[in-house]
Amino acid sequence: MKRRKIIAFVLSVAMIAGSLPTMVLAEGETIESKDEAAVQAEEIVSEETDSEDTVSDETEQADPETQEEPEAEEAEEVEDEEEVEASGEADTFNEASALDVQNAIDALQPGDSYTIPNDLDIVVPLYVKKPGVTINLDGHTLNGNGSAVGIFCVQANLVKIVNGKIENASYNGVELDGDGLDLTLDGVEISGVGKGQSGSDQFAIKNSEGQIITLKDCTIKENKTVFY
Repeated sequence: MKRRKIIAFVLSVAMIAGSLPTMVLAEGETIESKDEAAVQAEEIVSEETDSEDTVSDETEQADPETQEEPEAEEAEEVEDEEEVEASGEADTFNEASALDVQNAIDALQPGDSYTIPNDLDIVVPLYVKKPGVTINLDGHTLNGNGSAVGIFCVQANLVKIVNGKIENASYNGVELDGDGLDLTLDGVEISGVGKGQSGSDQFAIKNSEGQIITLKDCTIKENKTVFY
């Protein structure tokens, strides 16, 4: 505001000076003519406008909100990446072990179903002790890696095992342990049982007299012996 008042004062002086005849100041010096005074006033106004534009540009560049927006976007991207990484780590951490699966099977009540959540490496057989339960492999593979004695040991009646692969047990893919048991295998592939083992006590399915085994859409291949 002060600068604008000064400019207005200069313009007024210039106009007054232009309307007066040339005045002698001292030793022959004179006030500039009306045109020269106006030019000088316009130059001052131009300099003032340029100065205000420069201050405005500097203010915009120094605006903290303008500078903080890219930083905020970068921070959000980093947080998203960390969430993705944390999610991957959580998935790995929560993968069920054979012990987790055995505990879940033990918790079943007659008539319940349980779905195995991922592929498993089997060291000791999974025991099924409750009648009428269904174990859904959900397309996963249970692998004995040539060292597990068996993959499943069924000790209850009317058990169903469905939809997955049983492979590379050293002795038994599925063993029925009990009199008069009725087992159904549906959509199950059993392979690689007893391969590389000596002797003749290796079976894809180990059963005994009086037990009933129902096979639906199953594949039994590359095993040392199919049935006991």
